[in-house]
Amino acid sequence: MLRPIKDRIGDNTEARGKCLIWTGPDNGKGYGVISYRGKLQYVHILVYELKHGKQPKGTVIRHTCDTPSCVKLDHLISGTHKDNSDDKYSRGRDNNAKGVQHGSAVLTDDKVRDIRKKYATGKYSYRKLAKEFSVGKTAIEAIVKNKTWTHVK
Repeated sequence: MLRPIKDRIGDNTEARGKCLIWTGPDNGKGYGVISYRGKLQYVHILVYELKHGKQPKGTVIRHTCDTPSCVKLDHLISGTHKDNSDDKYSRGRDNNAKGVQHGSAVLTDDKVRDIRKKYATGKYSYRKLAKEFSVGKTAIEAIVKNKTWTHVK
């Protein structure tokens, strides 16, 4: 028998800073996913719905912490697409700023160099580095594959 969904979610999260980070599978963009009631669902939406009921039509579930992998209920709020877009602009995520100049950056150039150096040793997985640097494993993969932080050498 499948374990209760709250237990399954709890097994795949860990506290990092002020967030509760989903450590299970993600959609490739950092948003956690889990199979529930026969379909793949976003974990942050499921967590919201378990507490507040069905997500209102025409809304999105927003992260007040700007961390896609966060599933902490206190960081999840319902709003319109416009609200979400307004969040993006007000938090500086709308521009082409690079590195620490970007509004949602949590890493520094030195930390990015450290991530790349540690990964190159073969002793560190994406998951281990994600935990050490308090970011999602998708972010680590993008850094290692030089898809992000490309200006850092």
